[in-house]
Amino acid sequence: MPHQGNRWWIFLLVAVYLLTLCFNAQQDAFGPADSGLRYTGRLPDHRPLQVESVVRDSPLELAGVRAGDVIEAVAGRAVVGQTDWFLARAHFERSQPTEIRIRRGEQHLNLQFTIMAPNWTTWHSGGIAFYAARVVVLLAAIVLAFKRPDQLSALLVALIFAMIAVGEAFPPSGWGAALRHLPAILSIPIAVASVSWLLIAVVWFSLCAVFPRPLFARRWSWAFVLAPVAIFLPLILVSTVAVIYRPAVLDMPTSFLDSHEIRIIQGIWGVIPSLFINPWPFYLPARQEWLLELWVAVSSLNWIAGYLILVVMSLRVREEPERRRMRTLAFALLMIWMVAGHNVLVRNWGNVFGTTPPTVFSSMGLVIEAIAFSFLALSLTYTVLKHRVRSFV
Repeated sequence: MPHQGNRWWIFLLVAVYLLTLCFNAQQDAFGPADSGLRYTGRLPDHRPLQVESVVRDSPLELAGVRAGDVIEAVAGRAVVGQTDWFLARAHFERSQPTEIRIRRGEQHLNLQFTIMAPNWTTWHSGGIAFYAARVVVLLAAIVLAFKRPDQLSALLVALIFAMIAVGEAFPPSGWGAALRHLPAILSIPIAVASVSWLLIAVVWFSLCAVFPRPLFARRWSWAFVLAPVAIFLPLILVSTVAVIYRPAVLDMPTSFLDSHEIRIIQGIWGVIPSLFINPWPFYLPARQEWLLELWVAVSSLNWIAGYLILVVMSLRVREEPERRRMRTLAFALLMIWMVAGHNVLVRNWGNVFGTTPPTVFSSMGLVIEAIAFSFLALSLTYTVLKHRVRSFV
């Protein structure tokens, strides 16, 4: 068993992820409420962001924005598509007027809107259940980290849980502005933790490579496993600084590309990949699209390869208790994929099908999703805690 002094990094990571969950929950609750913009995102490639409708009595409607208007800029920054809008939205502040430039026919109008209400006034049962599940998953991560600090597989599962618990697909309204008001020693770790799920597939593959027994005998083999971290982590760190402190520099030579391929990525994973896997200050639209496609390919390969390793190992393990634990882990992964697919459909039902979603894909579906994911997290925690291996520290 390692000495307590060797576990300082576990305490540090736990503190960062706890702080991140608290900050994101506070921002989701007391940050600016919805501005009222509605759009489908079905326009052809390289087209501007056109308003499909505006919520009645919302800040945008009160400012004079109408259906059919084209949003050209927000707070002086050009807006072309969804990524630009969410970057601007991340810097909204309650009770602070925000300038918006629109095109209506041949007219170019400069308007102002102000968001007064906190976001919790718009919460529904699905959102509340979702945050309750986040708390359960993070607590499971903390239990694993402190119960098995000498077990690599337990720490990897704990890291996966922590990434999921604080992960954001779309930055909450006012998120960037609130981070900017914090000292950099707090804001940057919170932001990096919130988007650390971009590397979750690498952690997953690493877990499959050590559970129930190490797959790679030589340490140099891990260089290939961790290569995606060396590629994407520097981009994430540089983009984090830009998103929080210098959003204007992300105008770059052009605004974010709004191609069909990127819309598919955003429909599944949100706008966080576009914002944080960004080769600024060497941004070119085609270059970033290539990086995003590389991230999707590498992540998918890690998920699939990890799952195949898990299945093969479960067939080779002779001891029945270990075989059951392996099968439990494989089944849990399938269920997690189903929950993730359900979440994608909930977010995109109207855009894809153009109809009102059925109950299972509405806010009530999110409640079921939160319950299912909490159950899976607890089941995986039990599975890993029952598996003991020798110390790796």
